[in-house]
Amino acid sequence: MKKTEAKTYSICDYCFAVLIFWVMVFFAAEASSHGSDLADIPSNSQLMDQGLTEKEWRGYGISKDPSEMGAELPYCRPAPIVPRKRIIPRKPLTSRYRNLVKKRSSRVLASVQPASKFSLTPSVGLTYLTYNQSGNIDLIEGALTFKAAASYVLTPLWSLWGAVSYTGLALQNSPSSIQLAILNGSLMAKYQVISEESSWNFSVSGGWYYSTSFPSPRGFGYSNMNGPQIFSEVGRVLNSRDQINFYLKYSPISNIPLMLSFSNAELASGLSYHIQADHPGDIKAITFDVSRMIFHFPGNRRVDISSFTLGVSFGI
Repeated sequence: MKKTEAKTYSICDYCFAVLIFWVMVFFAAEASSHGSDLADIPSNSQLMDQGLTEKEWRGYGISKDPSEMGAELPYCRPAPIVPRKRIIPRKPLTSRYRNLVKKRSSRVLASVQPASKFSLTPSVGLTYLTYNQSGNIDLIEGALTFKAAASYVLTPLWSLWGAVSYTGLALQNSPSSIQLAILNGSLMAKYQVISEESSWNFSVSGGWYYSTSFPSPRGFGYSNMNGPQIFSEVGRVLNSRDQINFYLKYSPISNIPLMLSFSNAELASGLSYHIQADHPGDIKAITFDVSRMIFHFPGNRRVDISSFTLGVSFGI
């Protein structure tokens, strides 16, 4: 009789057996969990016995009428109940917010609507004026300056421009016994060298200039000085749609027709900050102007007038 030898198992055999065991345990646990979930789901017959409405059986995640389904198992798993998001009513708009919306909408409409060809801009400023004349007549005066400027666009590159200014309402003068008022007028044709559609713009103007004074008492000042003038202006459009401009002007003038002299002239320059005005009466620009006029008259009479004006212009 043969002797049977005992079969030996290696470590790999033991590990493989343990792995098979845990796989079987995992699948068994999964089957039991699914069975418990399905046990909680009502069948079609239970739904029909309860007489649920369409809204109620759709709440279980069933997309068909239970009476039309023959199987005892439910059509699908119940859909999770998602709470509805609470709707918070909006607060009524404040008057400040309404005004802000109205202001921004007016800017949009102003950018869409075509601009008018004619524009009129009034302004008011405070002027510091010094008057020196040979014969020991010196005057220092602080006065108000009123100005009105108008322009008319002919083509995208050409336009007509005119202005009238009056400096005469004296606030303080030294000596107090004398006073001087000045009236100026300009009429020019303007050519836009660099288009206004770019961030930079440059224009050149040429025309006629007139200036006269109203002294009190009489015996000094000048009258009916006129002549040609050259006016150049450069500007830069800022990010906020505002604009800053600088101009330079030269005008040889005389009170004798066609007898011009470069020694009798006015030289002026100025800086202006333009603001986009949305409504009539809003401030349109803040300006600062510097001017000097020198005249030589018969009898060795020399007149030297310097002025500094800080003003604001308004939209219409």
